[in-house]
Amino acid sequence: MKVYKVISINLVAMMLAAVASSAFAADKASGTVVDKIDPASADIKYGYLLRGPDVYFDTGANGDLYDPKNPTMLRIILSSTDIGAQIRECVNLSCATEVLKDGVYFDYANGKGAPHDLPCEIRFSAGDDHKWNNVEKLGALTLSSNKPDHLAGKLHIDFGGYHEADVDFDLTLFKTFKTQYQLSN
Repeated sequence: MKVYKVISINLVAMMLAAVASSAFAADKASGTVVDKIDPASADIKYGYLLRGPDVYFDTGANGDLYDPKNPTMLRIILSSTDIGAQIRECVNLSCATEVLKDGVYFDYANGKGAPHDLPCEIRFSAGDDHKWNNVEKLGALTLSSNKPDHLAGKLHIDFGGYHEADVDFDLTLFKTFKTQYQLSN
């Protein structure tokens, strides 16, 4: 009888651990990010869909604060490593973005396509930190699903043949942030 109790307790503990770890796990993404100037590349394996204040929507003095009456944006982080634990610890969207070392992130403000372009940044940590900001046309993003808590599709970025990203992703909302930056303690 005691053996069965130990086995069932262990089984329940393993099931709870599996559920807890999957609740905080990154979604899968696949593709590559390449720098042809300072040769570097990253194989993208993980993706994170984050929501926060729309930094492109001018709300005046408190533009970086979340306000349910104002638009939010989605920030998509596509990474070569699992950075989910670090993102979970962040209290603002800029912290979550700084966690990315090798990969690409881009902002998607809403289903209407605002901003009219696709702000993005490719990052590599090899040697000196390399970061390339650019604005791509929305055509660089092909979506197969565009729902408030789910974004799936393909990102194809070509910064003049020097920096490229080709990534497929299928992401559910990972975390919502109340602020873009840390405004006070």
